[in-house]
Amino acid sequence: MADSPGPERDDAPYAPPLTLTPALLNQVAAIAEALGRWSAREERTPSPRLRRENRIHMIQASLAIEQNSLSLEQVTALFDGKRVMGPARDIQEVCNAITAYEALPRWSPSNGQHLLASCVVHVELEFIHPFADGNGRLGRLWQTLTLTRWNPLLGWLPIEEVIRARQQGYYESLGQADQRGELEPFVSYLLAAIADALEDALRPPATSPAGSEISSETGSEMPSPRELEVLELLSGQPKLSAREMGEKLGISQRAVEKHLAALQRQGRLRRLGSPRSGSWQVLNPSPGA
Repeated sequence: MADSPGPERDDAPYAPPLTLTPALLNQVAAIAEALGRWSAREERTPSPRLRRENRIHMIQASLAIEQNSLSLEQVTALFDGKRVMGPARDIQEVCNAITAYEALPRWSPSNGQHLLASCVVHVELEFIHPFADGNGRLGRLWQTLTLTRWNPLLGWLPIEEVIRARQQGYYESLGQADQRGELEPFVSYLLAAIADALEDALRPPATSPAGSEISSETGSEMPSPRELEVLELLSGQPKLSAREMGEKLGISQRAVEKHLAALQRQGRLRRLGSPRSGSWQVLNPSPGA
């Protein structure tokens, strides 16, 4: 009698259920092009001030996705070693995140050579769900780690802030990937978030009018289409915060803050009252007004 065959061995490397569609590859190409422009401007690494500011935004946004209640100001205070008032668990989450992001340079992902790998690690952690809490935060942290091995500049890009502004799409794309057994919807969502975070970083600083259009009639700076959307929002809801505007417009809080600064510089917007409890006054909403 012939021996029965033993169990089959599969020594092939794990292949995630991801179809590399032309659309995905086009997204990667666009990211590479934008990253090239950002790299040329920032040289090897952003300034210390920008690195600090971006890291704070990354931490606050990533934790806010998981319902952490601390504001950007409170996270900044903890980042500076100051004490803040708030739920003990939320404070501890921020402190843990600060420690984790500071440790990133000492860690090594399994594969940092491919941009798509960062998105796959993120979504696979969400599906496996190995921990009782914090799987999403770990997925976003590990994605940042993988991206830094592809290009160090990406370690300072607040992608989490874009995800926070489009949180509904985050969960919808996860659900679609789960239902279809195909990671493409979530990977496409994340690649779009990376691309938009890069475009935010490439926008001219709010203190400089570079890149703005100038009215031929008045010689004054013209608002961009997105800035007009901000003005329209604030005309009806003057107490909206930058975070709330970002959620409504589908852009990051950082991008909203840049638009607000530009509109104030143009004389189209004024802040009334305190930063926390005040409101916005629209002064000149239309380019021709």
